[in-house]
Amino acid sequence: MPLREVAEAKEMLSAGRPSASAVPIFRQTPYTRGSMTGPGGTSRWFPLSLLALLAALAYAPMFAIPLLEDDYPNLWQSLQWGSPSQAVELLHNPVFRLRATSFWVMFLLWQVGKVAPLVYHLASLLLHIANTWLLYGICLAWPRMRTAAFWAAAFFAIQEGHQEAVMWFSAINELLQFLFGMGALWCWIKLANRGRG
Repeated sequence: MPLREVAEAKEMLSAGRPSASAVPIFRQTPYTRGSMTGPGGTSRWFPLSLLALLAALAYAPMFAIPLLEDDYPNLWQSLQWGSPSQAVELLHNPVFRLRATSFWVMFLLWQVGKVAPLVYHLASLLLHIANTWLLYGICLAWPRMRTAAFWAAAFFAIQEGHQEAVMWFSAINELLQFLFGMGALWCWIKLANRGRG
């Protein structure tokens, strides 16, 4: 991106004036539903299935490990703070409200599986797959990245740098942060593309 466009975008954003130049990296062809194709122009479901398979294969060994020692106190806290009846009190607690979403997810999963590790590992893996798909969709929406979208998402699906967030259930907050952050970016891209359409 040329420096002039970056400076112009910063000026517009600091002045609080949205402009088409404030989103120059997405200026070209907007994402459309039919553009979600995989390598070689395959249907959009093939690359999504392949990405899910890659993530599942990369993280399959985690299903053999039990919950880790930090998971048990976090589950206990989620039973204390995660129930719907405690929502108001949780949101007013300056310490635990930062983990509210994690507590709510843990509370729901406790209702399903108590202390069965499979339930928690499966939830982490499903969040990781959703994050991989979201990254793929964002890369497809970015014209400069479109040709490498599948490969970037495949690398993200199997790369071990963030394995702790997937394998250690107490780190589910990192998966949720990525999901909400990238989800916000996805919504922004769609809104920016709709404004030009």
